[in-house]
Amino acid sequence: MAGRTVSLGIDIGGTAVKAALLVEDGPAVMRTSSPYDRPALDALQGAITRTVHVVLAEAGIAARDLTGVCISVPGPIDETGIVTAAANLPAIVGIDLADRIAAQLALSDKPAVMTDALAAALGEHAQHPEPSRSLYLSIGTGVGGVVLDDGRPLLITRGTSGHIGHIDVSGGEPDAPIGSGTGRGSLEAYIGYRALREAGVPTESPDWPNHPAAQSAINALARGIRTMLVIYRPDRVILLGGVGIELAPALDRLSALVRDRLSAAAPDVWLIRCGTCDQYAAALGAARSVHLRHG
Repeated sequence: MAGRTVSLGIDIGGTAVKAALLVEDGPAVMRTSSPYDRPALDALQGAITRTVHVVLAEAGIAARDLTGVCISVPGPIDETGIVTAAANLPAIVGIDLADRIAAQLALSDKPAVMTDALAAALGEHAQHPEPSRSLYLSIGTGVGGVVLDDGRPLLITRGTSGHIGHIDVSGGEPDAPIGSGTGRGSLEAYIGYRALREAGVPTESPDWPNHPAAQSAINALARGIRTMLVIYRPDRVILLGGVGIELAPALDRLSALVRDRLSAAAPDVWLIRCGTCDQYAAALGAARSVHLRHG
């Protein structure tokens, strides 16, 4: 492997760990852990180690051969890379996870850390580069987003372009749902994976966006996008994550809701589409960030 960039991206998600290994000029090797639900720290570290070992063994690569490792985490981070909030993974809050993973895997260098929304956006942009300003909205177990300007992230606070999943999209509904750690009426409380399941949406069906119980979530997403178009003025909105990508059957309906008497402060011309990087977008983006640093 001498002279070749070998990068590992580890996406620590709300329900599973995903790992992506990239060898320069070669195909990616990607694997996911068994599912979990708010695991204790030791259990989470075990899931990380097992998943990484599977990927390394399949690629025939030792940890010492890695050029670098980047970790994607589900929440805002401080300037040292420590997670400051994670509603779906409270065990990692305030923990130097990068230091622990470096010790677990016997890495020579401490991994970099970025938010999962940024990692997913970088992964999608690497496969489908977009000019000018794009808003990448990641919808999975949680909801987050990041703005890229010609591929460069617009970071405003704690490694993010703003806490998009926390935006109140309730429209004043007195019985608005409450998200775990995101507040009453938050976007995540409407359209995060757990919220959809609790509302009775059959997410196992590929046609779930057309289910009547999904309408409230799609309406809430439209309200959130309307707000984001006015704040960020992107040329396009790209939906990522396991939930976001599956919204393809509802794109026309979603676009119509967003455009209905939209504020003149929004861009005159913009488009919305679903991404293509599926559930490994954040792991791939984290791995590709290593290539960018060492390229």
